[in-house]
Amino acid sequence: MVARPFIKQITEGIQFLHSKNIIHGDLKCANILLDSNGCIKLADFGSSIELSNPDESHKSSTIKGTIPWIAPEVIKESKTYLSSDIWSLGCTIIEMCVGGNP
Repeated sequence: MVARPFIKQITEGIQFLHSKNIIHGDLKCANILLDSNGCIKLADFGSSIELSNPDESHKSSTIKGTIPWIAPEVIKESKTYLSSDIWSLGCTIIEMCVGGNP
């Protein structure tokens, strides 16, 4: 129950980014800031990618992000999709609930 409002805010942040065709690319607890009012801010956009349209993927010769949180298709195919952030969100939820790496 403690994590629930934070997960909602993170999801809203990802939804906003995806509405602008931006992939965060490195979603994890270390890249989520929490202010004294309990408001979440997504941070560290060093691995982010802007797509020209939401149906495409980004092909890269190097994998960006942090391995335990990276979606399988990013590791296998070196392609990043908007949905890759959703995998990372799931890993982040696990990290929040267990207090350690997924």
